[in-house]
Amino acid sequence: MLYPEIKKNLLHVLLTHSGNKLHLKTPGTLGMMNETENHILMGETSRYLKNQWLREHGDTAKLFDNSRNGLDEWWMGCLAQKFEKGFYEFNANPYSGYALTALLTFHSFCHNPILKDKCSQVLDKLFINYAYGNMQQRSFPVFRRRLEREKIKAFKEDPASSIMKTLMQKESLFAGNGKIEDHLHHALLTHLSDYRLPGTALPLLKGEKESFFMKIGHQRNSSPEIYSGNSDYLLSAGGAQRGEVSQIVARPVALFLNDEAALLQDCFYLKGKGKMNQWNNTGVFKGFACASANVSITKQYSPLKELSGWQLVKPYSDTNFI
Repeated sequence: MLYPEIKKNLLHVLLTHSGNKLHLKTPGTLGMMNETENHILMGETSRYLKNQWLREHGDTAKLFDNSRNGLDEWWMGCLAQKFEKGFYEFNANPYSGYALTALLTFHSFCHNPILKDKCSQVLDKLFINYAYGNMQQRSFPVFRRRLEREKIKAFKEDPASSIMKTLMQKESLFAGNGKIEDHLHHALLTHLSDYRLPGTALPLLKGEKESFFMKIGHQRNSSPEIYSGNSDYLLSAGGAQRGEVSQIVARPVALFLNDEAALLQDCFYLKGKGKMNQWNNTGVFKGFACASANVSITKQYSPLKELSGWQLVKPYSDTNFI
């Protein structure tokens, strides 16, 4: 639960910094050509909550009645689309943080129980997928958008990680590095939210994972996320670049282990062939990964034997890798 005074002040900020200026569009038209997804979610959250407050405080105008002005219907369609097809700006850095905190805010203040429940379903699915696609709150997924952000090699840069760490702290879970170092504004809004992680996500976030293989689709002509792993490792496919207009940023295939690696160069990884804008790094299957490039081996691993281009690598632990 939010502290009453903080909740009151936060809602006041939302009301004083919002207005009925955005043109409503059907959920099917959400996209880059109309307005960015995170802007739409932030704007429509503010509009909905302002209307709700005015209605509950005596304004009977249709413009501010979400059940009559189309906003209830719009939000149900939008949330259904997010649940069934995912987000357009998937894993976006930094934009996904704003989309997530918009939904967390909507969940906290929306008084329509049907919409609040649907919002919970969307957030539950997203965070369960995140729990599978990360190891100790480290992830390196394919994302959309801003091609120049391909240069980011630090795992802490994902805003979803800061949000997830905050949600885990609310459940007294501290697996891996629980320190929140970036995206503190998202962490604060998450802390104030009344949303709680679903019970099915908690053991996954504690590292209790059976061997799994999963693909997360992002609609036609996009790029999937592909993961394989268990409690000891995670293989993360880097995705496929679909041209500059798609704004999909493919990344190397990465292998995460039970260590403290915080940068890509501290892990085993596979780049794609040629320039980044031509990569197709979707070669991950059950416990297996391949790409048209040599494996990049971090310095703390030394080769024991080499034959015909294959190396047997001895790390600082008792595990061997080929």
